[in-house]
Amino acid sequence: MILGIHNKILGIYNKSIILNTKKVIKVKKKINAYQLTKVSSRMSKRFGVIQKGEEEGYMITLYAFETNLLSTHQKNPLAKERDAISAIQLCLLTLEGYVLGVEYDLEPFFTPTNQDFYKVLMMTFEDDFNDRVSEIVEEGDDLYGNIADLAMCLVRIEKSIKLWLKEMGIRGYFSFLERSLPTSSEKELTLPDY
Repeated sequence: MILGIHNKILGIYNKSIILNTKKVIKVKKKINAYQLTKVSSRMSKRFGVIQKGEEEGYMITLYAFETNLLSTHQKNPLAKERDAISAIQLCLLTLEGYVLGVEYDLEPFFTPTNQDFYKVLMMTFEDDFNDRVSEIVEEGDDLYGNIADLAMCLVRIEKSIKLWLKEMGIRGYFSFLERSLPTSSEKELTLPDY
């Protein structure tokens, strides 16, 4: 009887807690470390991958992500490639949440260094993206396609980081970016060879 009254007061429905004031508090979905490390393969299966030679169509997005990663590393040299990988995985989980209509609890996975990378990666697209989500849905535009492009670019960068870690060791990826990305004085944007 007491439990029945308690449920009527709180009105639990669909994993959201609805209070008497009709205010909805969404419960964030908890994830574990295994789910975090597997998000890249889930997103690759869902959206596909950027094949070698097809990078040209994604150059602007890849460039934006990579310059922001490099800039963050240069401001905080303690931020390493492993931090960038975990930040990419956290961004992919955020995108997966958009697709599935779920908000994940990412707080347990943030560190001071990966949080900086996460913020710049999300800022690369989120301000404009969040403002446009309702417009995209109303206009019938392809929200799924927009998320797919972002996810494919993030997965590609994660693979690139892992490759350069193997090839050149610690700081290999950021050394590669410093050599490969054009400076502001260069006229033509060219994609680094992955």
